[in-house]
Amino acid sequence: MSDNSNPPPVVGALAPLVLELTPAEDLRQRISDPDGNYTPGFPPPFNVRTVDKSLPNAITFAWDYNDQGQAGFKVRTWITGVNNAWQSQGTLGPNERRFTVSEAPFSTSVGIQVSAIDSAWAEYWDVTAPDPQSRVSYGVETQ
Repeated sequence: MSDNSNPPPVVGALAPLVLELTPAEDLRQRISDPDGNYTPGFPPPFNVRTVDKSLPNAITFAWDYNDQGQAGFKVRTWITGVNNAWQSQGTLGPNERRFTVSEAPFSTSVGIQVSAIDSAWAEYWDVTAPDPQSRVSYGVETQ
């Protein structure tokens, strides 16, 4: 008769592993990869930059990408003091290389994250133009 009151000794132990199953932007299920072991199918966009700050309350970003058959680009934006979180802006076509963030207050930090479908995110930050009403002209005071 065997004694089941004593469990076998533990030879090795694994650290607790937490995986999260969430819907991805392509509506497929994706398991999180906290250790960074997932290798994206496409390289991320590069040379993300500001190309236009001339419109009031808007800023336009652009990026470069070597076409590799990607289906398009995902865009997320962050407007400091407005949403204070990354907001998905949807998916752009495979030939689009610009995105305008509108409704951003004057002198506000705005971030953009761009990803080719199935690639890592590229991130860039800039500040919108200052309010033209706040500009001060300095002159020589005469008596």
